[in-house]
Amino acid sequence: MERFETLFVTNRLDILKYLVRRCVDTDEAADALAETFIVAWRRIDVVPDGLEGRLWLFGVARNVLFKLYKKRQLSTAINERLATELRSVVTTSRNDWDGGAVDTALSQLSKSDREIVELSAWEEWLQARLPLCSESPRMQLVCDSIVLGTDSLKSCCSPS
Repeated sequence: MERFETLFVTNRLDILKYLVRRCVDTDEAADALAETFIVAWRRIDVVPDGLEGRLWLFGVARNVLFKLYKKRQLSTAINERLATELRSVVTTSRNDWDGGAVDTALSQLSKSDREIVELSAWEEWLQARLPLCSESPRMQLVCDSIVLGTDSLKSCCSPS
């Protein structure tokens, strides 16, 4: 314990400065510093003494940075792939429909009833799921009507 405390107190500011210069922000640098010293804590038996220990810590910090860079690159690649997939998906949004008649009808419903109608019509929920939305007999009737009329509602309200 004492050995780790000495290692930490002696080197933490220099390791932090090293990390701050290489990270995107101070929060990332603080996380990298914590990870560096977690490795040191777990491997305290193999940490060399003196200057060798300091160099060992910088090596650990460098490896932590490398993992952060790889994680960031992977995250960027995943985000780019997702953005490409989202652009290629053709969806019908509420704004693509004739809002007049639909908005008038929806405005007469309670917020929860309106949500069920929208889930059914725009999100295409299955008939088996709708009865689970509400215990009320009135909503059960609405759900049944919506399921039967979803195609009619879409064709009536879709742009020509």
